[in-house]
Amino acid sequence: QARGVGPLGLIRDGGAPLRVKDIASHPMAHGFPPNHPAMKSLLGVPLILRDGRRGALYLTDKRDGQEFTAKDEQIIGLVASLAIVFLDNLSLYQAVAQERATLAAIQESMVEGLVVLDAQGRELYSNRALRNLAGVTDEVTSGMVLAELLGERKDYYFEDPKGYDSLIAAMRQAHKGPVTVEGVMKNPQRRMLRATAFPIPQPAGE
Repeated sequence: QARGVGPLGLIRDGGAPLRVKDIASHPMAHGFPPNHPAMKSLLGVPLILRDGRRGALYLTDKRDGQEFTAKDEQIIGLVASLAIVFLDNLSLYQAVAQERATLAAIQESMVEGLVVLDAQGRELYSNRALRNLAGVTDEVTSGMVLAELLGERKDYYFEDPKGYDSLIAAMRQAHKGPVTVEGVMKNPQRRMLRATAFPIPQPAGE
């Protein structure tokens, strides 16, 4: 992101392209820091991102020594447009990645067992607490659908195997609103189980 207070600052803050034949003659020129490469001509365009951040994309001193033209300005404008799209998408990706990382940390730190199913009942995610509830390790469940494991061994896990069937039936009805079922797990240790299934609405209404 450009921080210049001279012509670069004008490009960034003014929001318009700038072509300068001789930087030193520009009224906003402040000179260059010590050991800065020599520059004479300048062509710059602003970069204004969706979140309001501003910067500048600029070129100096054409190889042939000629002034920058309107066509040069058009070309760098197109490059700037692509750069803005890329930077906006990068910011969005970073925000989504941070949100997912935060959500994953919360899910893994929960003491309640959690399983997420899609609209067809396929498991998308289960957390460590649910694996602990079933008495299995992360390595054992790697690539395994934990809900299916509970179903295949429902005689082992549930005092009344129909309790698992009731839970699955509740999940299938959860699109109508939260549903709660209770039962007794007898293994790997005996405990009362209270399970609540609720919908996660999608933008399309699914």
